[in-house]
Amino acid sequence: MKPIIFNLFAEEYLVNMIKTHLRNAIGKIVVRQFPDEETYVKIESDVKRADVIVIAILNRPNSKILPLLFVAQTAKDLGAKHVGLIAPYLPYMRQRSGI
Repeated sequence: MKPIIFNLFAEEYLVNMIKTHLRNAIGKIVVRQFPDEETYVKIESDVKRADVIVIAILNRPNSKILPLLFVAQTAKDLGAKHVGLIAPYLPYMRQRSGI
C-alpha cells in the first residue's frame, strides 16, 4: 500500500507535485480552531496499517507545531504504521541547545 499524503499548511502545487511524482492518494483531514484558539483535528481517511506522510510548511511555527503534533498522534491512534513529515521549511534549527 502506498503512503497517504496529508496537506497541513502546504501550498497545493507542492502537494500535487509530490502526489503526481509518487502516485499517492491525498488524505482527507479537517483542522480548525475553536473561538478560544483550541485546535480540532479529524482525519477522515482510513489510515489503519498505512504509512502517512504529512506535508507542512512550518514558517511562523508557533501556531503550527501543536496542530502538526495532533495530526501525527491522531494518525498513530487510528492505526497508522508510520508517520513521516515533509517540511520544506523546518523551524527552530538555528536554536542551540544549552548543553
